[in-house]
Amino acid sequence: MRNKKILTLLCILTPILAMILSTYFNLERIPNEIFVRENDSIKTGYFVRLCDKQNAAMVDSSNGRSMNRSVDLKLLGFLPVKSVSIRAVPEMSLYPGGFSIGVKLNTKGVLVVALSDIESEEGKIQSPAAQSGIAIGDSILRINNKTIENSEMLVSEINSNQDQEIIFEIERKGEISTKKIKPVRSSSESKYKIGLWVRDSTAGVGTLTFYDDRTKKFAALGHPVTDVDTGTILNINEGELVSSSIVSIRKGIKGNPGELKGIFVDEDIVLGK
Repeated sequence: MRNKKILTLLCILTPILAMILSTYFNLERIPNEIFVRENDSIKTGYFVRLCDKQNAAMVDSSNGRSMNRSVDLKLLGFLPVKSVSIRAVPEMSLYPGGFSIGVKLNTKGVLVVALSDIESEEGKIQSPAAQSGIAIGDSILRINNKTIENSEMLVSEINSNQDQEIIFEIERKGEISTKKIKPVRSSSESKYKIGLWVRDSTAGVGTLTFYDDRTKKFAALGHPVTDVDTGTILNINEGELVSSSIVSIRKGIKGNPGELKGIFVDEDIVLGK
């Protein structure tokens, strides 16, 4: 008799427990912020309902901007379980891409791609940049608090300071630090150097993803751009899109991505920034 009661109790509690666990895991999957198109409905399940006792939440963004609304979700319509933010976004129509584009990118500061020794009047000496702690993959952002925009500016600043100690502001893996470097005069060129090679730009071909005629915004590529020599992800400052023509395609295989090889066409005509 006792076993029969226990079995009956288990038969009653098991579905309830399963329902509770299912509801819990469903709630965990609900994001804290939900994006919907204007005037769309938010559908919920039978056990979880919106606080306004409706199965839909009508939102509007007629002013052309996204609108936020906070909504409480309730279990069985009366037990609060979670609060979510609903953001309405305007209807949007995009032109799909798929065709090739030329990409020109300028780095933030200059990227260190190599270090080298210097032939000075006293003989060959180790790179002053290396001795100060600068490493391949670092980005040089400023010299003596002056923003460095390209490699020409870097060379000019080093030569203008001659053999005076210079304060370099660098970025390495997202962290900013300063280094002090004293330039050395090269015997072969009669110029002051610190013993490094830098890159301030890169270029290639990619694929246009979409274009929004209303906002004039576009998306292209879909991955970080790395330096060909160091493998470092480039810290991009700005860039341009130009027309391109594909000359060859290498098909991607498992473990090895494909590659488009192309040339720029009418590269003086900028399609986008």
